[in-house]
Amino acid sequence: MLFERSPELKRWFAENAAHGETERVRQLKRKWSYSRCSEYEHLEYDWWGRNAAATETISPKVLEDRGWETISETIPIARRRPSAPGRLGKLIVERFTGLVFSQSRRPRVSVERDPDTEEFVTAAVEQSKFWMRMREARTLGGAVGAVAASAHLRDGQFSIDIHPSWQCIPRFKDRRTQELRALLRQYTYIEEEEEVDDKTGAPTGRTVDREYLYRRYMDDRVDVLYKPWPLDLGPPPWQDEEGTEPGDPRSAFEGAVEHGLGRCPAVWVQNLSCTEHFDGDSDCEGAWQTFDAIDRLTSQANRSLLVNLDPTLFGTVDLAYLEQMGGTVRKGSDNAIFLPTGSSANYLEINTTGVDAALKLADRFKQQGLDICRAVIVDPEKISGAAQSAKAIEYIYASMLEKADDLRDQYGCGLVQPLLELFVLIARKASAGTGELMPGVFDLPPRQDGSNHRLGPSERIALRWGPYFQATEQDAASSVQTSTLARQGELIDHETAVKRVAQYFGVEDVPAMMKKIAAEREAMMAEMMPPEPGMVEMPPVPDPTEGGAGPVALGEARSGTGVRVSGRMGDAEVEHE
Repeated sequence: MLFERSPELKRWFAENAAHGETERVRQLKRKWSYSRCSEYEHLEYDWWGRNAAATETISPKVLEDRGWETISETIPIARRRPSAPGRLGKLIVERFTGLVFSQSRRPRVSVERDPDTEEFVTAAVEQSKFWMRMREARTLGGAVGAVAASAHLRDGQFSIDIHPSWQCIPRFKDRRTQELRALLRQYTYIEEEEEVDDKTGAPTGRTVDREYLYRRYMDDRVDVLYKPWPLDLGPPPWQDEEGTEPGDPRSAFEGAVEHGLGRCPAVWVQNLSCTEHFDGDSDCEGAWQTFDAIDRLTSQANRSLLVNLDPTLFGTVDLAYLEQMGGTVRKGSDNAIFLPTGSSANYLEINTTGVDAALKLADRFKQQGLDICRAVIVDPEKISGAAQSAKAIEYIYASMLEKADDLRDQYGCGLVQPLLELFVLIARKASAGTGELMPGVFDLPPRQDGSNHRLGPSERIALRWGPYFQATEQDAASSVQTSTLARQGELIDHETAVKRVAQYFGVEDVPAMMKKIAAEREAMMAEMMPPEPGMVEMPPVPDPTEGGAGPVALGEARSGTGVRVSGRMGDAEVEHE
């Protein structure tokens, strides 16, 4: 038996078979719908009371002739799709993802005292498109509360797979550390296939949608991918079997690998730590009803304006005269209205007091939702004049950055570091413990010197996070001026002053920079200070061991040298002959 089915998995299959969804899965999908802009797709009617499937902007049925349609005004507001959704949930999740894993804010990866392993990790990160995968994982986790990811070596190349939490059943080795013992991923998907006649078996020429079941299982020994199973054929074969070996004709496996890593190659991480459930908290926890209230207010305001923007003509006129004119009044710039004496005609225009009140309340709810999520959204035009330094901008975004710090801890320690450590573990396993990553096994780009990658002894991955906002020229100038004054006033030493301003100029190795500064200063001093008058460079004196006269001491003259030099060296008079 390749793996044993746990009692928990047996019970789950008994309750849900292949078609059902647990309450947990349905709740996670609802949260995800707010980030996918599909939170109202379950509602049948649009805001006007029409069939939403036939009137939505990108609905596949919107171009079809609807024929006669019925508009119902009795549909409750809660059962209508808002016509002007703000998608605030999607915006908040993406803003926090940018704060954690955008190109200028992602962490710098290093391996302590091991340049060989660090260079390998850098190459594996580039090959696997690691940071793009981390953004995907953070968006999924931020939307629903948790996400899973796994590291792999396929055809010599490293890769990362992202697993949405609502498609997964995690089994933990330690719930406190969220370390996985096993991970089961299972979900249904649609494939477009050519329809086949049931009686003749011949293609009909039409395309139909067919629903399949995807299943994958990973633990500390194996990684098993099952064959896609059409749900119209009934329960899948693995529902009835405890497991079969790969290669068995009855096997339902599409691929099975015994990786031998000694640990599950998948990682489970909570978006925000929650002790009540392993799914964690999403970015928008507690703000879902507020989002719905905003969308309904703006949709009603939108409808009110649309139906009342065209002014209504009202007036007083004799009915006999109106019947004489045909019973109708033509409006517009191409028509003139002639009225008898004593009659009047005016336009009645909308009073936007109600609309303004609705939009004002929507803005208040929007700020309330942002406060719940600890998100800050500022108009760029306003902030450009109000805040001129990175520190001032940080004060404005203080609550959002506090939450971003928590997200850095969660995803840095719970996702980035474990996955990179798995890369190193996989490489050691594939290299048979030698640490030499040969081209026949690994398809990595060569090192800068053209040699093959190799692993050093260290496996400790370190992350160094940078600032959220890049310093401005004003920040750098102010820091340099303050540090210089403090140094001149002997309040700090030279090294402290250099460390304080180094960050503004992208300097990471401060001691090396200080040595270089000292060397440049000495060279500059040597160029700026010429020798004193009368001082000349003394020629070398022959060594007596080589048949020469030997060195000449100060104040001593020795015959036979053939050289006479007079001058001053320091505080001593020098004269040689």
